[in-house]
Amino acid sequence: FECPAKYAPYHSHYLALHLTQEECCRPTCATYTCHHGYVERHSEFRDTMVTLETCCKKEPTCGTSFDCPSGYNQVHSHFRAEVLSLEECCEATCLTLSCPHGYLERPSKFSSTTVRVETCCRKEPACGTDFTCPDGYMAIHSHFMAKVLNVQECCEPTCDTFTCPTGTSRKPGNFDCDAGLSNFEAGWSEPKKDWCCAMKGKGCAGLTFSPGVDTCCQKEPTCVDFECPQGQVVDPCRASSTHRTVENCCRPTCLTYTCPQGYHHNSMGDYDCNAGLSNFRFGWSESKKAWCCAHEGKGCPECGSMP
Repeated sequence: FECPAKYAPYHSHYLALHLTQEECCRPTCATYTCHHGYVERHSEFRDTMVTLETCCKKEPTCGTSFDCPSGYNQVHSHFRAEVLSLEECCEATCLTLSCPHGYLERPSKFSSTTVRVETCCRKEPACGTDFTCPDGYMAIHSHFMAKVLNVQECCEPTCDTFTCPTGTSRKPGNFDCDAGLSNFEAGWSEPKKDWCCAMKGKGCAGLTFSPGVDTCCQKEPTCVDFECPQGQVVDPCRASSTHRTVENCCRPTCLTYTCPQGYHHNSMGDYDCNAGLSNFRFGWSESKKAWCCAHEGKGCPECGSMP
């Protein structure tokens, strides 16, 4: 008896009274349809006992038969791929992207998003764009990628933070440092650039600046160059005073004194009160000292004395 296709001889030595397919033949795995999620085994197993385990094997899937490398997530875990590969089974995450210069990685919660610079990276904080310097300071390192944005990292002081010492005052400058700021390099005068950079921290491109007496302060005008009215001279005791008034800076000479009847001004002497003034204490005669002190306020024996 000849068994049909997909069947194998059964009990080859069995003496059957009825030669039929049921008596003489047995099914092979070729007659078995594997369930969903299974595929046929190789041909060497096709003549074995017909069961799911002997005729079929688990179909390979990305989720069960392929491990994605670090930085990738598994996809299509039930997809029956003919070739299990990185491209078929895995998708990249932000962990596979190196953020370009000037960017930082976003927090891990963004790691599974579409891999683009916009979704995986964020602008690295910079002093010039993410930190505002307080009054009296100007921004520096506008492209400096600072981990901590603070005054020390991002700002430097201007003259507004500097206290001028006694006898000096803040340098004047009637400049509007906001007017024309967008075109300061070409549109501002050099004095305006210097003053606005020093005082307001504006217009400083290419300038180096450090607050100090020389850059921020000027000597205050004192009595020494005060113009006293006729008949009065600068009081040497007040020469360094910055309170520039006649009452404070000046002292009268004999020219302001009205002699009583029978007296006249002592114009005798004919002294040059500037000659040898620096050494008047030792180089002048007593009569010259007395005359120059009374008439011109020079060579007086002590501060505030007036013959």
